[in-house]
Amino acid sequence: MKISPGTARPRNSGTEASLSQHGTISEQGSTMPVIILKSRKGLSIEQKRRIAKEFTETLVSTTGVKKEIVTIFFEEKELEDIAKGGRLRCDE
Repeated sequence: MKISPGTARPRNSGTEASLSQHGTISEQGSTMPVIILKSRKGLSIEQKRRIAKEFTETLVSTTGVKKEIVTIFFEEKELEDIAKGGRLRCDE
């Protein structure tokens, strides 16, 4: 299943894991769906909790995967690190 390809790497939790170009993590022979949410900096912890819960529930109900194998990465950037239409977002 392809959710969002990326180059992020999960923290080492004692098991070998790697993120493929197909948006999945392979860990000890199993494949886990990965969601990479890229946004501007500023999401609260409460918003991240709600997003994690609701994205996971949607993926589980749509695809039938177990919720325990869904992984979500939050990648937040400052507006000075994002450009759109040739201009930095902080200059808009």
